[in-house]
Amino acid sequence: MQISATQQNIELIERMFGIYVRPTQHHSETPDFHYYLKYVEGVPLVICKDLNTGAKYLLEHRRELYQDNGSFSWGSDGTSTHALATSLLAHHFNGQRPAESHIRSIVYNLISKLAPRAEHIIKTSDILDALNTGLSEENLMQHRAEALILGAEELGVEVLTIDSLNKDDTVNVTLKTGENLSLPMKLFGINDQFLKYLLDTCKSSTDAVKPAIRALVKVERSQSGELKSLIICGPIQYDN
Repeated sequence: MQISATQQNIELIERMFGIYVRPTQHHSETPDFHYYLKYVEGVPLVICKDLNTGAKYLLEHRRELYQDNGSFSWGSDGTSTHALATSLLAHHFNGQRPAESHIRSIVYNLISKLAPRAEHIIKTSDILDALNTGLSEENLMQHRAEALILGAEELGVEVLTIDSLNKDDTVNVTLKTGENLSLPMKLFGINDQFLKYLLDTCKSSTDAVKPAIRALVKVERSQSGELKSLIICGPIQYDN
């Protein structure tokens, strides 16, 4: 059977560049790894060691799964930390794309708690523990508040998420408790065109962890937990 020129070109490209687009896979039903987080000449690297075989290699930066232009980092909850969590989980799951909820669990239950710019060892058991612990949306939003204001919970400061814009110049928001409210847009000090642009950007994002529009608010509740008052504490933030 004669092969077309197009097919020949495709096969040639796959032979030449396949190694660059094919993720490293461990092909183990029960993976058992140590991941060594190191800095070499100021460059953050992660070395994977397979305890079953003794094999060692660098953890791939899976930019096709989480788009960023930086390097790995730990000890925070920023973009580079999400990139590390995504790449780490993709390796753990034998090359597959990890779920957004799993990425958040690894970021907030494990990687963000490590001392920055220090060397660490993450074990497969650590990953499983972080995944089993999980992370609710309420806990995620409290993590965000604490990252912005030390002692946020004691001060009554929370993070809300702006979900959508209404035609009557109000916005639909969600509090960390899951409560849904409609608030005047003017409270946030932003015009409707810019807010619409930000919301569209979030919606069209292909990142593994979707960005969101958030704002800090001081909330007063009754003893029974009912909302009594809400004050916007600062400008909205594009949280990616």
